[in-house]
Amino acid sequence: MARKKKLSRLAVCRKLQELALKIAAGRPVRAGNRSVKVPDELEIEMEIEVEDGEYELEIELKWRKV
Repeated sequence: MARKKKLSRLAVCRKLQELALKIAAGRPVRAGNRSVKVPDELEIEMEIEVEDGEYELEIELKWRKV
């Protein structure tokens, strides 16, 4: 289950950068209690939702298990 926590914009950028570097290097990424290796080719979808004055940026990476 995903946990939500508040971070500064800079801290969020550092987490995203760390994730990007792991994916680029072919190293496994961890979320919660799962760890997966991201393949060389995958789909990405980015969406911004606005509801009741609240913004949500969703970044989804998707690939098939091999």
